[in-house]
Amino acid sequence: MKKRIFAFVLAAVLVMCLFSGCKKTGKMDAQIELISENIETWAMSTENENATYSYGVTDMDQNGRLEIVAFKMYGKMSAVTEITCYEVSQDKKSLEKCDYAKAGDTHVDIESETAQCFEVDDQFYYVFEDRTYDSASADYYAKVAITLKDGKITEEVLANKAKLAVAIDDENYEETITYTDTQGKAITEAQYENAGVDRFDGAEKTIAAFGWFGYSSTNHADLMSYSTEKRNEILKDSYLKFTVDREF
Repeated sequence: MKKRIFAFVLAAVLVMCLFSGCKKTGKMDAQIELISENIETWAMSTENENATYSYGVTDMDQNGRLEIVAFKMYGKMSAVTEITCYEVSQDKKSLEKCDYAKAGDTHVDIESETAQCFEVDDQFYYVFEDRTYDSASADYYAKVAITLKDGKITEEVLANKAKLAVAIDDENYEETITYTDTQGKAITEAQYENAGVDRFDGAEKTIAAFGWFGYSSTNHADLMSYSTEKRNEILKDSYLKFTVDREF
C-alpha cells in the first residue's frame, strides 16, 4: 500500500513539473519562434577560429519580453568576452538590439551557469566574476553586476581581486592574492565574495540560473543548418533553464 501511495505521489510531482515547464514555455512559444526566425540577426560571425560562441534565452529584466544573449570568448584562457543582446519588441513582432554600457575594455564574463541576483525597485542585478588574464604570473578578477533596463545593459564593478606570482629568487615564486574595493582600498576575501550582498543591501536575493549553449568555430555552422523545429527546441530548452527564484 505504501509503495502505491509513494508511486502516486511521485507521478503527481512529475506531472506538476511537466505542467510547470509547459506553462512557462507555452505563453512564450511565439517569442521563441520569433527569435528562431531571426537567427541571421543574432548569430555571431565566426572569423576567429580560437573563439567559442555561446547563446542563451533569458528574461533578465523580467518584463515578459525575452532576450537572446550571445557572447564570444577568445584569447588566452578565454580572457576576452564580447556580448550582444536582442530583446523582443513591445509589439512582439521584431527583435531590438540592446544598448550596452561596458564597465571596462571588454564585457564581463557571463559564462557561469548561475549568478547571484538582486532585485531593487523592479530592476534585477546579476553578479558575475570577471577574469582578465594578463600573463603567466598575473590574473585579475572582479565582481561585476550586470543589469538590463529599458533596452540598455549596464555593468558596475563591485570589487577587485589580483592573483600574482611574485619571484622569491631566480627559481621560486610565491603566489599572493589581494582584494580591493573600487577605490583601491584593501578588503577581505569575505568582503570580495559578498560584494553583491554589500552593494545591494536590503534587496531581495535569489540565485539566477542560465541555460547557455555553445559552439566552437568549427561546429558553429550547425546552429545555422538546424531545422526550424530543432532550433526552436534548443532555444526553448535554454529558456526553461533560465530561472530567478532560488534564495541564497
